[in-house]
Amino acid sequence: MASKITAYGDKIVAKKIELDTKTASGFLLPDSAKEEAKVAEVVAVGPEVKEVKKGDKVFYTNYSSPVKVDGTEYVYMKEEDVYFKVG
Repeated sequence: MASKITAYGDKIVAKKIELDTKTASGFLLPDSAKEEAKVAEVVAVGPEVKEVKKGDKVFYTNYSSPVKVDGTEYVYMKEEDVYFKVG
């Protein structure tokens, strides 16, 4: 059973998104060539968050903190740690 996640204040909780490891021409990228992307889908927002909504895909700073809940890896951050929405 998945846990319900609730964010408080100006905090955002998001699930990390694994980006495609294949180039547009079909080549697979080795782990050494990949850079960790800071893209995640928002799963919870606190009541003080104004610009980001649940379901948004966001690009975030290195100041976010990883956390694992029921085997799923999430990141939590302040709204100010979101650079922009994706898509």
